[in-house]
Amino acid sequence: TVAFNLPCIEMEGFEADDIIATYCRLACEVGADTTIISSDKDLMQLVGPTVGMYDPMKDRQIGIPEVIEKWGMPPEKMIDLQALTGDSVDNVPGVPGIGPKTAAQLLEQFGDLDGLLARASEIKQDKRRETIIANADKARISRQLVTLKNDVPLKEGLDDLVLHAPDGPKLIGFLKTMEFTTLTRRVAEATATEISDVQASAVIVERADAAHGPDVGAGAPPRQAVPQSNGDAKPASPATRGEDAPPQGDTPSLLSALRLEQAAARKIDPSAYGAIRDTA
Repeated sequence: TVAFNLPCIEMEGFEADDIIATYCRLACEVGADTTIISSDKDLMQLVGPTVGMYDPMKDRQIGIPEVIEKWGMPPEKMIDLQALTGDSVDNVPGVPGIGPKTAAQLLEQFGDLDGLLARASEIKQDKRRETIIANADKARISRQLVTLKNDVPLKEGLDDLVLHAPDGPKLIGFLKTMEFTTLTRRVAEATATEISDVQASAVIVERADAAHGPDVGAGAPPRQAVPQSNGDAKPASPATRGEDAPPQGDTPSLLSALRLEQAAARKIDPSAYGAIRDTA
């Protein structure tokens, strides 16, 4: 985002969806239209008269009619629908055995989640009635989990999100480092930048727990090198760095080569493995 000259918002302790929800609220308060670049159903509760979504993979706008077409419910009832269906990926329990279609039917009949839980005894199907009554607390907890917060204490206001044109040389330097050849050419044409005049940027590619994406201009760690017979240098081998040391480097191809070299240097002890010949 820095290379594209776009604002990058990170706030420790807050979900990205909650930050998006807060910006949507602020935009609505000043009468601005908002487009969320995503197709995530978790964000569909935000869709409204001035808030829409855009699915870049399908090149499709998502508004109120599209939400209703997909889920059988308007955006304002998506929270209750998700509270019933749950989401295993996000550890939202929901009510076992209740899928989107059944959830939509129940909400259509009883109005909302509170109405459904209050009148669950009226459900005609025995198993469904018993399941909902037994899992009422899970449904309430799930509603809390899927409800996006729109009161995040943002450090950057709407005025800080003004769109600026990309910085051609900075962006091309980043793309060169990441070896995005085709995209580099496209950006060069769009920004009238000569590719040969731009050097690859110093980019730190963080790994493991510290990883959060490459930083442009933060300065790359120096590459360790060992001399070769022709006088050139190459990245240090695992033996030179220490076999368990993480691969060092700041381009995808270098990281790949170093990891391959490290894997090849590890010795495999066949005696540590056994063959399973039957399941008895």
